Amino acid sequence: MNKILTFGVYDYLHLGHLRLFKQCKKYGDYLIVAVQNGDYIRKFKPDAKVLYSTDERVEMLEALRIVDEV
Repeated sequence: MNKILTFGVYDYLHLGHLRLFKQCKKYGDYLIVAVQNGDYIRKFKPDAKVLYSTDERVEMLEALRIVDEV
């Protein structure tokens, strides 16, 4: 089994993210999506407006059929 890992913030989940996941899935059987922690984002970008908590972003990604693990 080939595992693929991609990483991002995914605060505003959009079509580009879905296309990224589809492209990743072409290269492997199992897609893992890593989500950047909101506190870490605010530490390095204090002016960033993060809409969803880390847990909420994880929950949204877990709901996608194409994603095998978050």
